[in-house]
Amino acid sequence: MSAASCIIPDTYDKLTSLLVASLLAHMIAEYERAKRAYQELSEIKKQKLNKIYRKRPALQKAVKWVTENQEKFRKPVYGPVGAELDCASEDIAKIVDQHVSNAVLMAFVCETKEVRRCIPSRRNSFYPLF
Repeated sequence: MSAASCIIPDTYDKLTSLLVASLLAHMIAEYERAKRAYQELSEIKKQKLNKIYRKRPALQKAVKWVTENQEKFRKPVYGPVGAELDCASEDIAKIVDQHVSNAVLMAFVCETKEVRRCIPSRRNSFYPLF
């Protein structure tokens, strides 16, 4: 076997290793970026919920119940709407706060009739929410 034929497999293995290491580093960096973005969004949603709870403390009980019972429903329940909104700027957020009623901002969005029937039956538990 010639010296040239021995070099090619070694070079190929080194290049492959470098490529794999580079891709892995890129994937780890992307994962960390996505993780940070998710944590930021989670923190923003918590802040929005706390703002809503200050206006309507009973809503915290409703959010807790929906969160704890989410797996019982075929499709997700979203809400309160005010916590789900993501405004592009602070000015837009102020306009939404001023022009959209609190009832809408504190409402839940249900994709199925079963949930729409279930949540109103819990109204007494959340009173004076509804």
